[in-house]
Amino acid sequence: MIAGRPPSTGRIRPKQADVYVRGSDTDWRLLAAVESVAGKLGVTMTQVALNWVATQPGVASAIVGASSADQLGANVAALDLELPAELRAELDEASSVPPPSVYRMFTPEYQGRLVSPGVKVGDKPAGYAPAVRNWAPESRG
Repeated sequence: MIAGRPPSTGRIRPKQADVYVRGSDTDWRLLAAVESVAGKLGVTMTQVALNWVATQPGVASAIVGASSADQLGANVAALDLELPAELRAELDEASSVPPPSVYRMFTPEYQGRLVSPGVKVGDKPAGYAPAVRNWAPESRG
């Protein structure tokens, strides 16, 4: 969809009820924000999306596809846009996702998937027995 993120869940768009379109809640929220910003600036949604993605910090390039010279010209013109700070913030907010828990790797569910499915943290393998100590330390006396 936008910024190279593939759509993830199925949903039908109201304007195109005969077309099955996939997208997560974040995708739909971002799509609405792009549509809103495009309307406010009087440009296409594609131009807003390309400009926003291409001007993100750390983005070295944006992949652009066009099926005609006019479409390519419109895509290149997107780089001449200046997104006002409040509209950029609207797009940033719409695309944000809560960060995953830093400590989720310590949960039993995560450890069970990581170590061995179905095994709980702290379980001993089948047949485990503590080491037998057959020697005694020398006493110094």
